[in-house]
Amino acid sequence: MPSQSRTLWRHRDFLKLWSAQSISIFGTEIASLAYPLTAIVILDASVFQMGILQAAGGASAFIVGLFAGVIADRVRRKPLLIASDLGRALLAVTIPIAAFFGVLRIEQLYAVAFLAGALNILSLVAGMALLPSLVEKEQLVEGNSKIGTTESVALIAGPGVSGVLVQLLTAPLAILVDAASFVVSAFFIRQIRVPEVLIEKEKQSVWTEIGEGLRFVYTHPILRPLAESIALYFLFRQIVLALFTLYAIRVLYLEPFLLGVVFSGLGMIIPVLRSTPL
Repeated sequence: MPSQSRTLWRHRDFLKLWSAQSISIFGTEIASLAYPLTAIVILDASVFQMGILQAAGGASAFIVGLFAGVIADRVRRKPLLIASDLGRALLAVTIPIAAFFGVLRIEQLYAVAFLAGALNILSLVAGMALLPSLVEKEQLVEGNSKIGTTESVALIAGPGVSGVLVQLLTAPLAILVDAASFVVSAFFIRQIRVPEVLIEKEKQSVWTEIGEGLRFVYTHPILRPLAESIALYFLFRQIVLALFTLYAIRVLYLEPFLLGVVFSGLGMIIPVLRSTPL
């Protein structure tokens, strides 16, 4: 019998999902540096405006995160993933277009950050929900491990790649690469052929399901501290992105490439933190 690892390596639909998720994650990491640099370099954003920009993405993740699981339970995940990817691509491409015509404003970046953050959460949840339809139950750990490894690599390599692209192309044009990554991701998702399995369950109101989910998480001895640690990580990551990026560009005069190297170094810490017991 072939090992489970070899089975997944030959599992075409899993490889398509893995490729799509990997490309999407790299696109998100590229955007995490390109958007703040667009605000700082092109729009001369203030400290307050940088804080609002980072808060917009975080707020959408918090708000939509409450509904993402419920939505993924009620609709087919493959169309949801495709719509999320194409939606993020469309949002991203508005930035370089507006910059080209000289009409880009910080309010547009706020709106794009909020909406793209919402679609990003939907994509992450839908991707996790689709995986059990593609692989056997005993392969779920390995499948999640492969996707998690890709995320760790993206945290390390993504900012560096983003810095190079911004250095060579300028920040708005680097965002075009981000948009293209989501289109490619949608293409891979569309190629998945295994039919989804939707579990029939008793219909409840959206708020009832959200309440049940919150109670389950916050009464669980492992999930609660895990959720709290993730929330704190993203809170302080947003603070670092808002303040340090501004400081690095205007006070230290770092070039985008060097700034990407700094954030890549920060990304190397994350896998270590994840392996630390709570």
